[in-house]
Amino acid sequence: MQMDHVTESVFVLDTCLLQITPQDINPAKLRFTLYSVEGAKAEDELFVVEFVVPASETLGPYFTAGSELFVLLDGVNQKLTAP
Repeated sequence: MQMDHVTESVFVLDTCLLQITPQDINPAKLRFTLYSVEGAKAEDELFVVEFVVPASETLGPYFTAGSELFVLLDGVNQKLTAP
């Protein structure tokens, strides 16, 4: 039952990653792996999640689907919008 929730969450994450612009991340190269935690109680269903996104060759900034850019400036996250 919890595994379905994890799979659904990864689908949402994958969808969000595909909305980042510029779109130079090949979705076929995204990798998601679940590792079962050895020694955990069966009823706990503990897993480690590995989500690998390949590096991009784009040097410019990336924007969210809502055309927002987040930067860390003087230790504070700042939200900027695309021109």
